[in-house]
Amino acid sequence: MATTDFLQFKAPPLPHYIVGGERTYPVGKVHPAAAKLGIFKMIVVVRGKIALAEGDKEFRATKGHALILRPDRNYTPLEPARRETQYFWVHFQTTGVWSGATDEEAGPGGARLYPYDEIIPRQELTQRRVQHFTLVVPQFCKLTFPTKTYRNIKHLIDLNRHHKPSLMWQQQTIFQEVLHDLHGEQQYRATSSSIALAEKTAQFLRERFREPIHYREIGEGLNFHPTYVARCMQQVFGVTPLEYLTMYRVEQAKLMLINTDAPVSRIAEDVGFSHFSYFTQCFAKTEGITPSEYRKKHRL
Repeated sequence: MATTDFLQFKAPPLPHYIVGGERTYPVGKVHPAAAKLGIFKMIVVVRGKIALAEGDKEFRATKGHALILRPDRNYTPLEPARRETQYFWVHFQTTGVWSGATDEEAGPGGARLYPYDEIIPRQELTQRRVQHFTLVVPQFCKLTFPTKTYRNIKHLIDLNRHHKPSLMWQQQTIFQEVLHDLHGEQQYRATSSSIALAEKTAQFLRERFREPIHYREIGEGLNFHPTYVARCMQQVFGVTPLEYLTMYRVEQAKLMLINTDAPVSRIAEDVGFSHFSYFTQCFAKTEGITPSEYRKKHRL
């Protein structure tokens, strides 16, 4: 069993979700090896078995097991699947400090926490895009479901009386739910706002990223003038619709480079780039290296 039993994160900031998916391996398939991905990878096994080594530690995850792989370690498969294996995977990140800890070290005053940029150099951090989003809550509103908000805030206040560090995570989770409900009030009242249109545009692009997309198709698909759509995207996401689309395509390409053996030219086509040279140019601009170099760096 691994000597490091826990990963501990200093919060805030809280770890944040990046992307996730579901995969099924046939008998004989091995989980791809990877070298220092720079992000945390969670694996939750539904059926079958995944056997991986992370440095000198070995993990054999079967149905109901969850495994989190560190961003600063290489991992390699130990054995091929002996039966069909299904699992969920989640990539997540923190921009704060964290550490691995044994059972005795976990908690305040235990193992040393270190900043993320001690593990991944600062110049690489700037290349690993954190997908920012906008949380909008009304400054003043009448609550649609006030009883739920009353209950959550009362729970927050009750937890204050205990003064236990272990309850701080629970408090923050409840507070996030309060903010989520307020955000829902804004969504309910402002479905035609620029924020809602920007989010709708982002969803439109993600659902069609493999297709050729131009401003005309975006305007026609959303029933808004393309100039207004672009202005809303700039306001909310800080990029134009086509810049957002390119970023999303590159992120999908990164996943395929790590998790498949498909040729780079095929990956470029699969994620929506009609010209391989343009794909390479966009990838290098975002990641600082070519797609082939990225695969070589993160696959063992």
